[in-house]
Amino acid sequence: MDSKRPSQMRRIAFQHRFRHSFFTNNARVAKMKTEDGKTEMELRDQDESILDPESSSDLQPSSDVESFSDESGESSRQTFENVQVVGSRVNWDLAARWLADCLSGHKECAGSGSGTLPASFRVIDIRRRCLVQAGPDCHFVALSYVWGKAPDPTKLFATKSNIETLRREGGLPASDVPATVEDAMEVCRRLNENYIWVDRFCIIQDDSDDKIEQIVAMATIYSQAKFVIITTDGDSDSGISGVSHERSQTQIHDQISGVKFINSVAGWREITGGSSIWSTRGWTYQEAILPRRKLFLTDSQAFFECGENVLDEDGLSQQALYSSNALHPESWEPLIDSFYSHLVSYRSRSLTVASDIYNAIDGVATALYGEPHSLWFGLPRQDFDKGLLWCMDWNMGSEKTDSPTNGTSPSWSWSSTDRDVVLLDDCNRRSVRFCDTLVKWAFCCKYGSTRRLESIETISGKPLNNFQVGQDICGCPTTIDERVLDRLLYLAIAWTQGCINKPCPFDHLRKTTFSALKSLIASRWTCHHRFWLDALRDPVDNPEGATSQNWTSEELNHVKDPLIDNPSIIVALAQSAFFRLQGSVQRETHLGDLCIIDEEGQPAGLLIARDLGLDLELAPEIKTGSKFEFIALSMSTVTEIVLPNGDLSVTNEQAIQSGLVSLDAGSVPNSTSNDDESVYMSEQDSNAKSTNSEKELEANDSSDTEQRSSEEFTFQDSEGTYLFPLPVVNVMLIRRREGLARRVSVGWVYLTAWTRACPEFKSIHLE
Repeated sequence: MDSKRPSQMRRIAFQHRFRHSFFTNNARVAKMKTEDGKTEMELRDQDESILDPESSSDLQPSSDVESFSDESGESSRQTFENVQVVGSRVNWDLAARWLADCLSGHKECAGSGSGTLPASFRVIDIRRRCLVQAGPDCHFVALSYVWGKAPDPTKLFATKSNIETLRREGGLPASDVPATVEDAMEVCRRLNENYIWVDRFCIIQDDSDDKIEQIVAMATIYSQAKFVIITTDGDSDSGISGVSHERSQTQIHDQISGVKFINSVAGWREITGGSSIWSTRGWTYQEAILPRRKLFLTDSQAFFECGENVLDEDGLSQQALYSSNALHPESWEPLIDSFYSHLVSYRSRSLTVASDIYNAIDGVATALYGEPHSLWFGLPRQDFDKGLLWCMDWNMGSEKTDSPTNGTSPSWSWSSTDRDVVLLDDCNRRSVRFCDTLVKWAFCCKYGSTRRLESIETISGKPLNNFQVGQDICGCPTTIDERVLDRLLYLAIAWTQGCINKPCPFDHLRKTTFSALKSLIASRWTCHHRFWLDALRDPVDNPEGATSQNWTSEELNHVKDPLIDNPSIIVALAQSAFFRLQGSVQRETHLGDLCIIDEEGQPAGLLIARDLGLDLELAPEIKTGSKFEFIALSMSTVTEIVLPNGDLSVTNEQAIQSGLVSLDAGSVPNSTSNDDESVYMSEQDSNAKSTNSEKELEANDSSDTEQRSSEEFTFQDSEGTYLFPLPVVNVMLIRRREGLARRVSVGWVYLTAWTRACPEFKSIHLE
């Protein structure tokens, strides 16, 4: 048995979780003895045999011995006096104190949330038992719960036919209200709150317009609620444990020979981490992320979570798992990365209705991007171009058993697969760094009898003030940030190579230097937004009346109207090129991606395959040397060389500037590593490896090491300087069927190889 030796030990508490109550079993005798300052505890059965808490069949320890010190010595929990015995009912005085302390003393939790509530926003008036229109200053509570697969059909919910009845005083009689909702109303009474928002009654369930309006406002509703009641057990008809019925988990304490014992009940982290029904449902994910304050009511005890901490009825505070602080990324983290992190957690949950797959995450996207309708078939509109670069992630587990979309989602959306997904620049910790788009996407929409193309407005298509020093009259920065300038340099070089379908304003690279090109960009465009306007937008009036401020007449002529009646089909004028593939996803020792091969049989890029089904689909054509069609999406940079088998060879600037690249130096398998260390060489290690690059190159000349010219991977300016990191085109492998294109996978191709492939601009209708 473990022993503790703190200098000022006052008490030792031994916590267990028991199959039944510890004190109904035979283990009732404890002995304390001190020998030469050594404190020990023995648990004995009635026959005086010593019980080992780690192996006894009567005990299931939830932790080792835990100490509670009154002095300044280290302790893993609070002092034992603070540990409360949790009763069978909610401790209302304690819950009220939690709320009051947060409201009065927590600056982190202050404020009223973001956004504007809908004009039709309704709440339940608890005293009058009816629906009322909420005013702008209405303080309300919200309820997060699980409806259940088979809710009682005799219970009320809002419809177009009964909404007026529900607005009358007494329109919500207790006998017709689901037990969980009725208990939530009782919680509000106990805590002196008069208004509560419950989706069942505050959204007209058979009114699609009202439903959309309320769903779009979910981020505002849950962030502006004074607090959210979260019931983690049962469904809408179960009631809330500790409110209308006693909790099934109980806690007992005892004192033996001056030592206090107490059995533990299920904790907050255990319940919110996946053991409760609530924590497995898709809709409740955003309800866990968005609120400023949450009152969890569970079958074991109550918990209060806010932006500063988590408080339990048993007196043991914990760090928040779903704190709203986790919604917003660090200042350096792109919003799209934060969204996809949320997406992984969200997709681990399940949905009863398949069509809810986008709506149930919309609130998180709205809160992140600060505007409603932030998603287009699951991809953030503002980051649509980078959002297209999702790929399957075998780091995150196996394929899910349920298919929420049943194959009805567009191929370009993450919802088309049941596998966990990550962005291209997160695949196996590669060095891919996104620059910007080469394409502007649009979808078809109708305004009365008029059909028009509407662009998917991204951050690139709007004023971007993230890096501003000052602003001009249009709200754009008056000076350009160096990080943005570096990204624009790569776009400018892509423009010189014909990747943008407009006359290039720059000299050929052989006539200028990279530094001069950056100076020209900085003098001509004060911000990323203005560069994008010149490169990819050309406002015109459509002579046919389909007013499009984002598409040229030439581009509109490429659009086939009969093919774009479905809003999930997106259209663009994009470059297309053909390459072969080499390799196999299934290797002898690991799973790998596929090498993209140019006309000379040399590696030109990498296709993210990581799906055995995809391997089977492509394998026959790979063996026969068939060509596959790729379309250009955007620009990125990499610091790796692709090997013929799809593995990668890490390189660095010194090696590139030498003019020759050795393909075996830093070579690593393009696979998932189970080690804590990255499978890729760090930049520091890479630079260290090339400290004596000239000597190594001389030695390599006499060896069998394969070398390739730097010009195969990057560009050289008039002074002989090579561009590094290496410019690549983010590409999508597509299949065509009846005039429509379908996404197969994504990857990247060196810009040099893409240019050599003689790409052509084509109209793409991506389903």
